[in-house]
This record gives sequence, structure tokens and C-alpha cells, in this order.
Amino acid sequence: SISLGIWMYCGYECIAAMSGEYEDSSHNVARGFRIALPLIALSYILPTLACLAAYPAGSWTQWGIDGGFSADVLGYGTIFSMVLGHSGVVLFLVIAIMSQCTIYNTYLASGSRSFWVLSEDNLFPKFIRKVDKGGRSPYVGVLTIAVSSLIFSQFDFVAIIEMNIVFILARYMFLGFIVMKLRKMYPVAERPADMFVIGGGKVGVVVYSVLACGIATFALCLSPLENFLATMLFLASGVVAYVIFKRVYGGLTVDDPDGHPVDERTGLALGDKRRIGLFALIVAGLFLLNLLMNVLFF
Repeated sequence: SISLGIWMYCGYECIAAMSGEYEDSSHNVARGFRIALPLIALSYILPTLACLAAYPAGSWTQWGIDGGFSADVLGYGTIFSMVLGHSGVVLFLVIAIMSQCTIYNTYLASGSRSFWVLSEDNLFPKFIRKVDKGGRSPYVGVLTIAVSSLIFSQFDFVAIIEMNIVFILARYMFLGFIVMKLRKMYPVAERPADMFVIGGGKVGVVVYSVLACGIATFALCLSPLENFLATMLFLASGVVAYVIFKRVYGGLTVDDPDGHPVDERTGLALGDKRRIGLFALIVAGLFLLNLLMNVLFF
């Protein structure tokens, strides 16, 4: 439940990958968040409450994600069928497909640009930056994500979410530290007066970052052990890919050798061994916590 809930409300960091293409992004992104977040929350809460209210008291225990058109498992489909008949079911399917396609399009757009950024930093092959004739869409990155989605969509939905959520939570754990570092690199006093910043000064940034990290760590430790192990392998493959691509393409050193010198002994950036070691320790610690939680609760 925690994994699914977080998954439903995650993904907003994808906006950062595309913020450079927004007009006046520092203001419009914050303004968009203030409008979108309440609407998104209500779009989850209100339909669910309305559907549950349409059934007799106590039937909420039958609500599940394994069905929707079954008499044994309640879902949006069964409620629409009961209230609006067959036409309601068709309407529900059309709306559901349209909404999921819309969400998927946003991931295609943001994910393909993440590949672009890696390639621009000389940490990924250059062919991933190929764009269409209009010069607007990195179609190679889009096709790469599409093919990957076709493969992973063959797996069980819950298993995919529980594996994916570990990636997401790991990212959110580190986002807090990144925010605190960015606050030091770009002090609020040096930013435009009307630019959105996290409130509460230094204390606010620390509190929000620690809370996010704590929630992410707790949810990570509740993930089923087999899914956690699978995700750890995926994360480890990212480290291996970085080492390979750094040596092959040169990384940031190619464009700025003085600002990003290379460690002669490893061929990696200075401090990479320490960072990789720290990453391994964090992963090992999370694995032990996950193992303990699974023993205690599962």
C-alpha cells in the first residue's frame, strides 16, 4: 500500500529534466505545482470515496487492484457497471486508457531527455541525441523507453511497482541531500526575489529533507526481499555502466579537464572510488534493514 501510494504521487522530479524548455520556468513550474497538486490529490480521493460510498457499509474490504469487473473484487469497473451499466464500463475504459497514455507520454518526454543529458555530459553514446526532422524530439531515446516498456509490461503489475518504487525511493533519499547542497551553492539571497524557494530557511530545508529521507528509507525496508534484490542488481548495473562509459567517453573531463580532473589510477573522476564505496555501504545497510523488516513482519 505504501509503495503504491508513493508511486501514485511520485514523478514530479521529471519536470527538472525538461525545465530548460519552459518559458520562465522558475515561476511557471512553481505556479503549476500549486494548481496541479491539489487537483491530482482530489482526482484520486474523490472518485474512490464516491465508489466506496455506492456500496453497502463494510464492503470496502473487498476493494482491490486484482480486478475491477469481478463480483469478488470491487474496483472502479464494478461500480461504473452497477451505476451506469455497460455504457459506464465503456466510458471508464476510455477515460482510463486516455489518462494512462497521457502519463506515459510525460515519462517518454522526460526520460528521453535524461538520456540526452547523460550523452551531453559524455557519459552515454552520442546517437541517443538524434532528433526528428523538426529538431524537437529525441526519437532514439523515446524508442528506447518504448521498447523497455513493452518488455517490462509483461510482468505482474504489483511486482513491477515494487521494483520500480525502490529506484524512486532511493532517488528521493538522495534528493534531500542534493537540495541542502544546492542551498549552499545558490544562497536564497542571491536568487530573484520572486523565485520560489523552500520555506523555513535552513531549518526548513533540513526538516523537509530529513522527513523525505526517513519516509523513503522506511518504505524501502518494507519492500519484499525478492523485489529488493532485483532492484539492487539494477542499481549495481548503473554503477558498472558509469565506470564503462566514463572510461570510453571521458565524462565531464572532456569539456572541462581542469574542473573535472581524472584519477590516473582508476581512469574515473577524483573521488569516484569514495562515492562508489559509500553507495555500496548505503545499499548494504538498506539490504540489512530490509532483511530485518521482512523477518519481523513477513
